[in-house]
Amino acid sequence: MAKAAVHKARLLCSSIGYFRLMGPSMRPTFDDFNIVLAEKISILRGKVARGDIVMFVSPEPSRKFLTKRVKAVGGDVVSYATISRARGYTDLKKTLVVPNGHVWVQGDNLLYSRDSRHFGAVPYAYLCFRVFAVVWPLRDCRLMRNKIE
Repeated sequence: MAKAAVHKARLLCSSIGYFRLMGPSMRPTFDDFNIVLAEKISILRGKVARGDIVMFVSPEPSRKFLTKRVKAVGGDVVSYATISRARGYTDLKKTLVVPNGHVWVQGDNLLYSRDSRHFGAVPYAYLCFRVFAVVWPLRDCRLMRNKIE
C-alpha cells in the first residue's frame, strides 16, 4: 500500500514541469522568455482537446521540442492554405482527414510557425505536456484557456 502511494506521488510530481518558451510561432499567446507550467496527466489519459496548447517532440529529423496549439484530433477534417516563404500564403488549399491516434497542431502566428502544415499530423505518442499556465514574468501570469479562433 505504501509503495503504491509513493509511486502515485512520484508520478504526480514528475507529471508537472516548467519550461521557458522561445520563438515567434506562438505569438501573441506567448512572448520570448515566458515561463509556463505544463502537465502530462492529460496526455497519459488521452484527454487532449482542440484548442489545448501542447509540447511535443517534432516528427522531423531535428527532433526539437515544440509548443503548438491542437487544431484537430483524429477523425477531424482539416483544410489549410499552403505557404511559400517568398510569397506567404498561396491560393492552393489542401484538405485531409487527421488519422486516428494523431493530432493536427499549428502555431498561433501562422506565418512564423513550422507545424503540421509542413510535417503533417503528429502521432499522439510524440506529445509530452499540455500547457496550463504562464507563471513568468509576473505581469503575464494567467491560466491558459482552451480556445480556437
